[in-house]
Amino acid sequence: MGIFKRIKDMASADIHNRLNKIEDPIGMMKHYLSELEKDIQQGKNTLSQQLFVVKKYEALIAETNETIDKRANQAELAISQNEDDMAKMFIEEKINQENRLAFYQTQLDSVKKQTEVFMQQLERLKEKYEELTNRKLTLISRAAAAKASSHFDQSVTPLNPDNALKGFSRAEDKILEMEAKASVHHYFITSATVDHTKNLPSLLNAQVETELAKLKEGLAKKA
Repeated sequence: MGIFKRIKDMASADIHNRLNKIEDPIGMMKHYLSELEKDIQQGKNTLSQQLFVVKKYEALIAETNETIDKRANQAELAISQNEDDMAKMFIEEKINQENRLAFYQTQLDSVKKQTEVFMQQLERLKEKYEELTNRKLTLISRAAAAKASSHFDQSVTPLNPDNALKGFSRAEDKILEMEAKASVHHYFITSATVDHTKNLPSLLNAQVETELAKLKEGLAKKA
C-alpha cells in the first residue's frame, strides 16, 4: 500500500548525507518522525477496518452454515413426507448457500492474508519509528555538543606562551612599583614622626672618643 512506501525510503536513504545539506537537521528529523506518526496512525485505522471485515465475513460464514444445515434438515423432512417438490426447493436453496459459503470463505482467506501482511508492515513501520526516535535523541545530543564547542571556539581568544610571559612580566613590574611606592611612603611617615637631630651630639661624641682611643694606641706603640 502507498503509505508503506516510506519504509523502503527510510531503509535505503542516506539520512546523514541529507542532514548535512540542510540548515536545521533537528527540525528535519522531527519532520520525518511527524510524518511517520501520521502513517502509523493511518495504518492503525486501516488495520481496524481490515479486522472489521474479517469479523464480518466470519459472521456471514457462521450464518450461512446455519442456513445450510437448516435447509438440509428441511429437505430430509420433505422427503420423509413424500413432498419431493418441496424437498427439491430446499436442496436448491442449500446448494446456493453452499456456493455462497465457498465465496465467503475465499474472501475471508484473502482478507486474512492481506491483514497479516498489513500488520507486518505496520509493525516494521513502528520499529523504524522507535529506531529513528532513539537516533534522534543521540543526534540531538551530538548537535548540541558540536554547537557548544563551536560557540566556545569562536568566543575564546587563544593565548600563546609569549603573550603569557609578557603578561606576567608586566604584572611583576607593577607589583615592584607598588612595593617601591609603599617603601617611600613609609620612610617619609617615620621620618616625620621621629626627631633625628636629638641624637646627633651623642653620635658625634662617640666617633670622637673612638678616634681618640685609636690615636693613643698608635702613639703608645711608637714609644
